[in-house]
Amino acid sequence: MPRWIFGHLLKHSRMRFKNKFKYNTVAILLVGIGYGIYSQFFYTPENFDQKTRRLPNEIANVLKLSERVLKNPALKKEAIYALRKTLRDFSSNNDLISALNHFAQNALLSSSEQIQIKEVDDERGSSQDRVFRVMDIKADRLIAIIKIFKETSDNFLPEIYALRLLNETKFQHFCSPELHMLGRCCVQEERYLLLCESAAPGRSLLYTYKESDLQTLLNGLYACGKSLAELHVYARGQPQSLPKPLETKTRAYLAQAIENLNKYPQRGIDPEKVREMFETIVAKVKSQQTLSGIIHGDTKLINVFFDPKTGIAPWIDPPKLPDSIDAMGNSIGVPAKDFYSFIADIDYQQEKYVLNSQGEAALQRIRSMSEVEQLKASFISGYKEGKGILPSKEELEFFSFAADLYFIAMAEFDLYPKMTEPSRSSKIYRLNKTYDNLRARLGKAKGEKLKAKAKGWPSSLFWEKCLSLFITIFNKAQI
Repeated sequence: MPRWIFGHLLKHSRMRFKNKFKYNTVAILLVGIGYGIYSQFFYTPENFDQKTRRLPNEIANVLKLSERVLKNPALKKEAIYALRKTLRDFSSNNDLISALNHFAQNALLSSSEQIQIKEVDDERGSSQDRVFRVMDIKADRLIAIIKIFKETSDNFLPEIYALRLLNETKFQHFCSPELHMLGRCCVQEERYLLLCESAAPGRSLLYTYKESDLQTLLNGLYACGKSLAELHVYARGQPQSLPKPLETKTRAYLAQAIENLNKYPQRGIDPEKVREMFETIVAKVKSQQTLSGIIHGDTKLINVFFDPKTGIAPWIDPPKLPDSIDAMGNSIGVPAKDFYSFIADIDYQQEKYVLNSQGEAALQRIRSMSEVEQLKASFISGYKEGKGILPSKEELEFFSFAADLYFIAMAEFDLYPKMTEPSRSSKIYRLNKTYDNLRARLGKAKGEKLKAKAKGWPSSLFWEKCLSLFITIFNKAQI
């Protein structure tokens, strides 16, 4: 081939390559600009809600990690370091709200001008995990929920495992939020893990209990009982004796409760009598076979929603669900625990403390006794309709006693003066009712009530600790 022909072909091919590269670059820029205009002006959360999502690889990796940790809790420390490497960091300006905005924009494919982040103040439990609402500003509606966990939280991996299990299982009535995205952030040297999930339709039954008419609440509790029964029936295991992990945990509550009762003899409760009664109740429940299955583990009104338009009752916050599955994948939960806890919450919520016009805490009745009985009956009717089997008398007695032990064991007397009203009065009121229940079991007369102290005033336990510390320091000085 002549040299001039070869040179001409080489020059022509270079020009075609340059032009093609130029055109491709322009095309990519135009697509990017078009997507930006669409997301800014034409994108709506309704479009997002209709999309089908594929969980990214990082979520799949975290799911595998959660399975490993649930089978072997000793791997938890290693899991924390693995999460740092796996999850994307959304830290922004060392500010939590900025980080959550950045996280929500990526999870929902939206801009900061379209969404607003608001904390749910009444959703922080003893674990101190926090919950935030993601609001669509234009439509003024809730589109997602963001939960933040401390890096050392025991709830993050179990909740992911539970959501994955519930999302993949085809239930007819039971449903739960869908997992959107995971992440992490660091704010003021505190590390957090982030979870974004879909918003449950309707409102929580606790809100319905307090604000809605009786018929709407009856319908919600019926749907709630039906869906809970479906979960219990789904993976029903073999009849079993009282599961060892459950007995061990309850015995730990017993030991702490007895320690607290020994510190406060004025309550009029003999700790040894409590121990004897516990052993009697445990012997009764162990003498029979109990049903087993997968359970929610934290059934209460605030953890179930109801949409009157569709009749759907989705359950939220399932991090305790994995406790009902052993390392071999067998169902070991006791459905009676879910049943009793929910019935007890219906009963407990009939009264609450509110601030009156003088700014003082006052007890207010929310539902009458006759209404409460109707509500319980509606839930039980739905549970039966869902093919759920009602607990035995011995099971209900065990979980009722275990609940009393839990509240006495978890009573933090030193924290009461630091709590604000009406939360302080509500907690003291519940503890006093627990003491009354325990005295009634033991056939004792009522003892001294725990009184609400002025905010900031130290409790007797505080002075006891101070005296003990002083004596210790004095003895060391003498030596």
